[in-house]
Amino acid sequence: MANFKTHITISTIASAIISTSLLLIGIYTFLDAFLVFILGVVGGIFPDIDSENSKSARVLFNILPVSITAIYLFTIAPNYFFVEMLTLSVVTFVVIRFGFIRIFQWITVHRGMFHSIPMAFVVGLIVVLISHYLFTSNQLSSWIYGSAVTINYIIHLITDEIYSIDIYNQRVKKSLGSALKLFRVKTTTDKIYSFLTYLVLLVLLYLAPSSHLIIYVIIDNS
Repeated sequence: MANFKTHITISTIASAIISTSLLLIGIYTFLDAFLVFILGVVGGIFPDIDSENSKSARVLFNILPVSITAIYLFTIAPNYFFVEMLTLSVVTFVVIRFGFIRIFQWITVHRGMFHSIPMAFVVGLIVVLISHYLFTSNQLSSWIYGSAVTINYIIHLITDEIYSIDIYNQRVKKSLGSALKLFRVKTTTDKIYSFLTYLVLLVLLYLAPSSHLIIYVIIDNS
């Protein structure tokens, strides 16, 4: 399993390549590309959020609540007075930091289905939906944001698998195959989580906005 420094370095490089490419083909401004870069970096360390003691998790526990609260505060700013905004932002931060994340850790197991290929697409689709329906981004931007997260999420899984092979001692670690997987069926709980992951994925695909614009961009620039 790769450490935090390795994941953050690789995700930074990958995100820089993605955001720079968007600038070069001329469909994004610098600020838009920078947002893609940030989302990509977060996506690159996000799989370790299910490990309470990992450095990635500690960083995400601080970044996510602050980031989501800031975006939410910016969104509601025109509709509320200062005191109301302050109260709502504090409540939002507390709910995410000490509610959602703690519940998430309680129901997940490290290297379980959260470390899997379908979950990479689930997280990316959640970003697409939040971007499009909550922050009213257009279809193309929403899919680009979600794709940046999914791509870096999968890169994280691939990196973990690579580090499961000890080339110098010519041995394979027990963790091999525990990250880059499609499902987990060792126990009844694993089977339930695998089923729920794919069920959520199908629901999110149904709710997601049309992807024809990003498909057109990919084909047109390939």
